[in-house]
Amino acid sequence: MPGVGIVVKIAHNTLNQRVYRQVRDLVVSGELRPGTQLEEQALASRMGVSRTPLREAIAQLVTE
Repeated sequence: MPGVGIVVKIAHNTLNQRVYRQVRDLVVSGELRPGTQLEEQALASRMGVSRTPLREAIAQLVTE
């Protein structure tokens, strides 16, 4: 049978991982400058998420 034994890697990203990457990309691109005071609710709304995954992403970025 064709395709038997072929494993396709499926990317599974949690919401927290996706928010982390989005925030990191905003920092890297210069759209969010390091040290800038963030308006959590506005940024969370912009991303279409609640503040909890945003806060977790920010906490992870702070440790890097």
